[in-house]
Amino acid sequence: MHLVALMDRHAFRVACLVAALFVVAGFLYSLRLGNILRFSDERDYWAIATCITEKGIYSLDGSQPTAYRPPGFPLWLALIRWLGGGIGTARIANFALLAATVLLLFALLRHVYSERAGAVAALLICFYPVLFYTAGTLYPQTLTGFLLVTFLYLIFRNVSIPRAALAGLVMGWLALTTPTFLFVLVATVPLFYKRPAGWVTLIAMVLTTGACIGVWTARNYLAFRAFVPFSTNSGINLLLGNSPKATAGSGVNTDISLYAQRARGLSEVQRDAFYRKEALRFITENKGRALVLYLQKVLHHFHYRNRLATHAESSPLRDVLMLVTYYPLLALMLLRLMLRRRVPVSPFEGYLLALYLLGALVQAVFFTRIRFRVPFDLLLIALDALFLSYLIEPRSASRQAGYR
Repeated sequence: MHLVALMDRHAFRVACLVAALFVVAGFLYSLRLGNILRFSDERDYWAIATCITEKGIYSLDGSQPTAYRPPGFPLWLALIRWLGGGIGTARIANFALLAATVLLLFALLRHVYSERAGAVAALLICFYPVLFYTAGTLYPQTLTGFLLVTFLYLIFRNVSIPRAALAGLVMGWLALTTPTFLFVLVATVPLFYKRPAGWVTLIAMVLTTGACIGVWTARNYLAFRAFVPFSTNSGINLLLGNSPKATAGSGVNTDISLYAQRARGLSEVQRDAFYRKEALRFITENKGRALVLYLQKVLHHFHYRNRLATHAESSPLRDVLMLVTYYPLLALMLLRLMLRRRVPVSPFEGYLLALYLLGALVQAVFFTRIRFRVPFDLLLIALDALFLSYLIEPRSASRQAGYR
């Protein structure tokens, strides 16, 4: 109990220490990685950022406009490039975002529960290395996690209209970074149903979110004379997860070469529409098979390993590390649910749990990857931190919000 009291007294310092550790370790790791981009997606994001800063065009090749990648993350990289940073700086900025996420999650849990829960969450993040690994890549998941936690922090405070509008801007950026996360806004509607002036603040949030998406949609209409609210890669992503050779874990390795041959000569927008049409055709013509495949993808969302397209980045050690760090978090959440009659689930916990499970259902519409799940794992860590805080000292914790 002395250790518990010590952590209670220094909870904020614990969170700051973990955040500082990520910044320092991330800086050294970024120096080790240098300027090499290991994945094709990274090269795409960096190419777009380069075209934005050097030629003032959202493009992959510097001449033809594109909407293949959503703009949230490339614009973030473009800001870093505009400030004079390179690939190494962009990685360091990712680790800074991860550190900020630690502090924001601490602040959120302190607000809804206790400082102890925030400190426990920081420690759990420290011992979940996939977050560190992901921050070392130029993938949008670290930014997505930061924006997700920022949105939650804003909506669980006393929400005024200005704060709701700010939350809407954050949600707009989140949706334009990882479009599947737009469902979070929909899932938030019940939170405002019984709040004073809840509908007014909700409308303010929706309007600012819509304004962000609307600006990008208008740009795409001017560039392509077509309605593209997010990106032109949704069609291929849908096909990769819903086609004759797709499996629960095939993901980007799914063989869609026959479709690619038929799509030759089509424009970017036409190709996106063609892939989407073929995926929907597969689903409607193979309803039973498509349903089984979907359920398998839902289960695979919680898997500890992926078959990577970049084979050099595959590692049995990484798989084992993922196994021994992820499944204990999942098991702790399941234990929490098993004890729900003894310790009722609070509305806050229910909301986080709903988002975590809905994330699997939404992602399985396309295909699942561990890195797609990583931002949601922050919610899992928050749930486990609340439960562990209760287990550490049940009597005092039972008087906190939700544990009655």
